Amino acid sequence: MTTARQAPKKADQAGPKTPGAGPHLEFDRDAFIATFNKAPMRLRHDLTAHPLLTIERLAELADSLVGRSTAYVEHNFGDIPDIIAPEALQRLDVTPGEVVRGIADNGCWIGLRHVETDPEYRALLEEVLSEVTDLIPEGRVTKMEGFIFVTAPNATTPAHIDPEHNLLLHMTGSKTISVGTYDDAISEQLAVEDFHGRLTHHRDSVPKHMEPFELAPGDGVYVPIHATHVVHNGPVPAISFSMTWNTLRTDKDAAVHKVNHRLRKLGLSPAAPGIHPGRDFVKQAVWRGPRAVKRALRR
Repeated sequence: MTTARQAPKKADQAGPKTPGAGPHLEFDRDAFIATFNKAPMRLRHDLTAHPLLTIERLAELADSLVGRSTAYVEHNFGDIPDIIAPEALQRLDVTPGEVVRGIADNGCWIGLRHVETDPEYRALLEEVLSEVTDLIPEGRVTKMEGFIFVTAPNATTPAHIDPEHNLLLHMTGSKTISVGTYDDAISEQLAVEDFHGRLTHHRDSVPKHMEPFELAPGDGVYVPIHATHVVHNGPVPAISFSMTWNTLRTDKDAAVHKVNHRLRKLGLSPAAPGIHPGRDFVKQAVWRGPRAVKRALRR
């Protein structure tokens, strides 16, 4: 039976800084490079007392985000199973700010999406991610996004995958994030194609192996792109900041996955990105549209 990884020592007991230590993040630089996009990895951060991450400030942010787009705020009751269809989720009929302020008693989970549209949160996001983006081997970063989660005691975030690399930094309370590893390459490919084809984060199954990480304030974990994960909150309200990014490679691979999903529905067995670069190039061009196809043919 797999047991959860225990939280590391507190910052004042942690001893010497690790090779990748920076102004906000403390992690092993060499280990991060070696395991990037292959496995989750622990880290530490110093944002637990940041003024942008208090309940009242997040309540104000929630109301401002929903004023820009209703898609920027997502919430539902958190007493749910690990696997659930999106249409089965039930919501509290109050404003997003009220959900955040009442999180200790209302049993909800709320996600504030695209917080980078607020200048203060974007500045913090870019400041923190600059400590890791220079290390990644996938080319230029094309998009940075921020998602903040405020979670009631004992709430569950059901199984889902995300189309970005993710630093999940935990601020208050406790939670366990379980990150899945696929049994084989084809199982992973099918799951990723299904995500890009249906454009739904929710999963109707999880990999057999799910590695749990226990998070306390100041803990964080890197979650590779497309890794299935489930989150269980502890006995008190929790706040976490998910800092995500995409690269030139992930953008190109996404186009291949989308085309592969359609080809598979025709009974074909397309290869995963990276196996046939020439075919990948054509798929990327097809997805970008007729003008891109013409440019590809000229090349």
